[in-house]
Amino acid sequence: MYNSAKLPTYCLFSIFVIITIFAVIYGERIGSYDGVEYYVYLRSFVFDRDVDFENDYALLGNPPPATAFPLTVTGRKQNHMSVGPAILWSPFFLLAHAIVLLLNLFGAKIPANGISGMYTNFVLLGSVLYSFAAFYLIYLFCQKYYAKWIAFISVISIWLGSFMIYYTIFEPFYSHTTSLFAITIFIYYWNATRNKSRTIAQWCMLGVFSGIMILVRWQNGIFMLIPALESILEYYQSLKRKNQTAFLHLLKGNLAFLLIVAVLSLPQLIVWKILYGNYFVVPQGKFFVQWDKPNIPEIFFASRNGLFSWSPITLFATFGFFLFYKRDKTLMCYLLLGYLAMSYVNSAVGQWWGGGGYGARRFDSIIPIFALGLAAGLETTGKWFNRKFWIVSGILLAGLMYWNLWFMREFRLCRIPHGESVRLTEIFARKVWKPIQYFGYPFSFPANYIFSIKYDVPPSYYDIVVGKYLDFLDGSLNGTIEFYSIDKEFLKSGWADPQYYYDIPVRWSIGSESSLFVYLYEPKTYLVKIHVIPFYYPDSPEQSVQVIVNKKSVTTLKLANQWQEYVFDIPREVWRRGVNVIQFKYGYTAVPKQVLQDSADDRPLAVCWHYMFFLPK
Repeated sequence: MYNSAKLPTYCLFSIFVIITIFAVIYGERIGSYDGVEYYVYLRSFVFDRDVDFENDYALLGNPPPATAFPLTVTGRKQNHMSVGPAILWSPFFLLAHAIVLLLNLFGAKIPANGISGMYTNFVLLGSVLYSFAAFYLIYLFCQKYYAKWIAFISVISIWLGSFMIYYTIFEPFYSHTTSLFAITIFIYYWNATRNKSRTIAQWCMLGVFSGIMILVRWQNGIFMLIPALESILEYYQSLKRKNQTAFLHLLKGNLAFLLIVAVLSLPQLIVWKILYGNYFVVPQGKFFVQWDKPNIPEIFFASRNGLFSWSPITLFATFGFFLFYKRDKTLMCYLLLGYLAMSYVNSAVGQWWGGGGYGARRFDSIIPIFALGLAAGLETTGKWFNRKFWIVSGILLAGLMYWNLWFMREFRLCRIPHGESVRLTEIFARKVWKPIQYFGYPFSFPANYIFSIKYDVPPSYYDIVVGKYLDFLDGSLNGTIEFYSIDKEFLKSGWADPQYYYDIPVRWSIGSESSLFVYLYEPKTYLVKIHVIPFYYPDSPEQSVQVIVNKKSVTTLKLANQWQEYVFDIPREVWRRGVNVIQFKYGYTAVPKQVLQDSADDRPLAVCWHYMFFLPK
């Protein structure tokens, strides 16, 4: 007999089938970069029974950047990725290997090498299955507090409206589906046993789930703050009530929990010891995470893979999450702790934008919180308004999902830069609403408006300037400003359109001063070279340029009436982390048509700029 109460579940399974079909058709088989490093663990463990990846990288033929780094102290090829995804994929890999061996007994002649289609397809399906299992658990989690249809709409909206659909379909060999599964089952089980006095067995099981989530991505371990805080509060209550039995029971549970976590962490520690000669190491280098240099606004609002700017649905979900306090204030506080802690960890990573990946992928562990927040928002605001609200909210969610899917398609076609600043205002204006180009990208608000007001430029300048470093890692300016080709957003004021000075690509300054933006990851002293020529005419005075950085004078240059390179230092003390403004004040300006015969140029010119080169000292 048909059961309408199960319709949301049926719909969820149907969407999973559709997503699986898309993943099988369009998903990358191992792919490159992160995917290769995660996958080689599988092949090396099963076929070579070691952690020497040189032959595995060679077989795959698409080595990640880590292989170009020097050999480790133990003489092995580098691998920066965690071992957890390979452990979770291993049942699918081993099943594929067994099928290959069986079929080969009947003459199939399938390469039993760990990288043929049978292996990669089974691991791909396993990755997609972990994604579905995670979202199904999130659906059950939301269902504890909200109606089934609200839970279903929230889960599907977050899945299709965030970066997770990209990693489910197109990059299943990255860690994000397994990471989401690991963190979800941890949160689900912790919450299921939260309001009870956990048995030792339950603490052990929670330790198993904690160990798994740490093996997949060490950053997930930040969620252990939740049971830690919970235990601290329970210890306090036990001491307050002088309940020695409860205190000792909790202590035993905590010790069992920590022991299980320690044991399950051993595979990663052993791999690090074999590869790097040390049990505790950050493979990406000691500067991979800099705790004192968080990039909080950028990870949320920047056009360079910002969470809210690339996945706007997460912004609505975050607002909605604060409405969850009506259902369970304590749970909201615990999960908010996880949200804030993970945000800080992600912001402290030097490459906070997550490389060339799609969106703010390191927030995969927050997906359950987003789903819960969206459900809370839908239910609460639905009570405030009449039924028309459901039509409006349906259109809004559909629009956000469509935006994400379309944006994902453009990203796949390389029409949107990978791992760089993106002209989000321009893209949104072209695709959705043209007038928005005058107001700035809505999902970078308020950061883009704060930037606009502070520096007196349009909000759209925020898209390009913030996140485009002068000389930090990939996607930077590489220490050079070519005035002809530099993005106009870096030129704050006082510049003409680009042109050629004979055969040299240049840009003239306009007026008595001009200024430009420089975005720095870390202040340092720079040796600066500029290649310029002043506008001069018969009997013109000597041109001078005063260089001012963040309203502090650095030097004043006297210019010869010819092309020449000038060298000076900008000391560390005048720079600041993030946005810097360099001003140039000129000794004089002149209008060509007033001082030169046969000139129709009526611009007030001062200096013609070719390039500006920054060399850290």
